[in-house]
Amino acid sequence: FFFVSIFFSNPDTMPMNFVSLLLLLVLPYVVGKDVNAKGMKTAFLIIDVQHCFVPNGTLPVAGGDEVVGPINTILANRHFDLVVRTQDWHCADHVSFAAMHPGHAAFSSITLNYTVDGRLCDYPLYTHSKVNCSAADVNVSLSQTLWPEHCVINTTDADLLPSVAWPEDVVTVRKGYHCEVDSYSGFYNNGGFAATELQLLLQRHGINTVYIAGLATDYCVSYTAKDAARLHYETYIVMDASRAISSDTLITESIQWLELGVKQVNVSDVIAKDACVSFGYGPMMMMMEGTCAMVFGKEECEDTDGMVGGGKMFYRGMSCEVALAKHKEYRAAEERDKSRSTSAAFGNLHAASWRLPLLLTPPLVGLGVLIML
Repeated sequence: FFFVSIFFSNPDTMPMNFVSLLLLLVLPYVVGKDVNAKGMKTAFLIIDVQHCFVPNGTLPVAGGDEVVGPINTILANRHFDLVVRTQDWHCADHVSFAAMHPGHAAFSSITLNYTVDGRLCDYPLYTHSKVNCSAADVNVSLSQTLWPEHCVINTTDADLLPSVAWPEDVVTVRKGYHCEVDSYSGFYNNGGFAATELQLLLQRHGINTVYIAGLATDYCVSYTAKDAARLHYETYIVMDASRAISSDTLITESIQWLELGVKQVNVSDVIAKDACVSFGYGPMMMMMEGTCAMVFGKEECEDTDGMVGGGKMFYRGMSCEVALAKHKEYRAAEERDKSRSTSAAFGNLHAASWRLPLLLTPPLVGLGVLIML
């Protein structure tokens, strides 16, 4: 449109010139929106913080109740695009219970065999089972730790702890309700025969990074983290907001974390990450306490002030408490603006999205003026 208008500058080309000017107005909005869409979207997965896993529960984890404070600190000081809590939810006759295996003590191990479609071999008690399995029928053999009866469906023992400051929009994902197979991970049961809704939830919200905390670090937290990493999420375990059953098991699991790229962080690290959230209107922006690198919409925490090469700008702002409150106000305003006209939405884009459009707009506006002349 621009070049045609240059060669045919007469009244007949005015409609085309008008279209060109409209493009000048819309282009920054479109480009800015695309750039901003590539940012990090995070989820906080809180694993099995239930009565059964804390002192006085049926399967207490040492110091299990101590995770409540750190988890509440994270929830109060860090914004997440999605918060999910998992809930162990077992049948009264679950195959993982030692009471279902006479002659075997709690915390001992047995081997369970499954067919290709997930049926448990030679346990006729369970509906989803196969009697008289041959060697050819066995597709998966799983080592099963036998646990005391715990987290039984519709008991107070299975209830989630009310002392956690659960957000109003927290989503609950239940696991372990298939009686014939255990389920440590929030994503799949131990045989991988069935999935929960967790992966679908993360996909629907566009999540690419997950922080995981809860009980127990060496079992359900770890299995959830390993599956998240295999599903290509950037995965962090918040160590001081989790507690383990066994230090030996924890060491074994941590080796697997290293192999899969699962990272270990503490509460202070998680909160510091939110120091890299910017807010404001148009090119006017403020930063949370700490330093942030702004690179065409991508925000990364840095520990250096001032300006460096590569188009990175660093800013230091106000206290996290004040900044977080203002950030929430900005998000609310941003949601309201989505229903307004394109021109209104143009004025309320995320600050980081303006860097490229601002570079392009002046020369394009100048070109448009020349065309009109």
